[in-house]
Amino acid sequence: MATRVVRLDQVLRASRPEPRGQMYLILPKFVAEPMGILVTRIIDTDTLAIELQPAAADEPGVLGTALIRDRLSLFLDVQKVREVVFGTKPLLADPQENPSVPAPPGRRVLLIDDTPFFREVVRRYLEADGIEITTAVDGADGLQKLAEGHFDLVVCDIEMPNLDGWGFAREARERGCRLPLLALTSLSKQEHEARALATGFSEFQEKLDHDQLLRAVRRLLRESPAPVLVKGRP
Repeated sequence: MATRVVRLDQVLRASRPEPRGQMYLILPKFVAEPMGILVTRIIDTDTLAIELQPAAADEPGVLGTALIRDRLSLFLDVQKVREVVFGTKPLLADPQENPSVPAPPGRRVLLIDDTPFFREVVRRYLEADGIEITTAVDGADGLQKLAEGHFDLVVCDIEMPNLDGWGFAREARERGCRLPLLALTSLSKQEHEARALATGFSEFQEKLDHDQLLRAVRRLLRESPAPVLVKGRP
């Protein structure tokens, strides 16, 4: 399969990579069209808890910035880079639905995730689709926000402190919540999807799969019942 080689200086305000004898391609995982980002070197890879700071408004291809080992690091918005390279177009077709139709207007989603980075990425994906987002930092915070507001859908992480996604879904259903609940996680879908459905989730999707996430959110919003206020326990 052909892969489009992308130089960031052609899509962002970035310096042109200096030609070297050996260069590297970074292959984003969840993009509809195969593409590789050309880089001169890879310094390191790591798993970190970061506090992502918003990027400048005139840098649509930058998701945000953070200090990594005392150095200011930029995080790419891979979907924006893809849109610049390939152009914005409808999601890949599903025979059961029309995925090019955006979410119904005026819909509100409660997004629950304890990781600032993933919370920001998913929030941007959904807001770009015209959806109003309220965020919560864990399951306990999510139950409180659910009791205070009116929503059409809940998108919830699984692995969280205080109250995880499994506990949130069970408690929300016990309190009478009839809204669709979408589990969004990095856990294996094959191993955990059955448990997600058993605890009260309507569907299970992997994090950062932009197209699959929007398909699921649009479908669940179209199927969503009228908002129901979930009362807290006395």
